Amino acid sequence: MAADRFIVNVETFLVREGRYLLAVRSEQETHAPGTLSPPGGVVDWIGPEQNVIEATAARELLEEVGMTAIPPFVYVESHTFGDDSGARVVDVVLLARAGPGEPRALQPEEVAAVRWMTVDDVAMDPAAPPWTRESLRRAEERRLELGW
Repeated sequence: MAADRFIVNVETFLVREGRYLLAVRSEQETHAPGTLSPPGGVVDWIGPEQNVIEATAARELLEEVGMTAIPPFVYVESHTFGDDSGARVVDVVLLARAGPGEPRALQPEEVAAVRWMTVDDVAMDPAAPPWTRESLRRAEERRLELGW
């Protein structure tokens, strides 16, 4: 991959009654195994696609944790990072309300467990890396602005 190219990753904080859905990353993951993160994954090329960020968010939620989101997906932030393999990543973070049902870890090679957690729960959890705490703080600000 060229030095000036990026992988595009999309993560979604699903919220229900003031609690957020967090995934425990599998120990098999190459980047940040065992840590808490919102469900998400990379944009896959399937050809020209409208609303590819939202489509990726919806696909990843369904594939990883069996959940749907109630539109709209709301932009929270974007940032870059280098993953543990050295790849450069543009990470787009979204917020959405959780659809019906309960989550479950459907891809054990990626998600070891799922948890509904408050912002305070995540802030105090040693498995929550600083970047997840910061993104969640921003998601909570957006949620409160939206009156969700």
